[in-house]
Amino acid sequence: MRTQKAPVATKHLSNSRAVFLRLLEISRSIDDSKMSDAIGERDYEDLDLYVMTSLLGG
Repeated sequence: MRTQKAPVATKHLSNSRAVFLRLLEISRSIDDSKMSDAIGERDYEDLDLYVMTSLLGG
């Protein structure tokens, strides 16, 4: 049970949805071939940097 007032008690639901939709947008914009190349070359440092940069908006 939340201790907040009724108007904001479910605000976390809309916030969670907004975060989810943003992450979905980012994940769909990631270049699959770039990830596949890094995985194929076993270059996990570049893969990690690419994913993190994408998530952070870079």
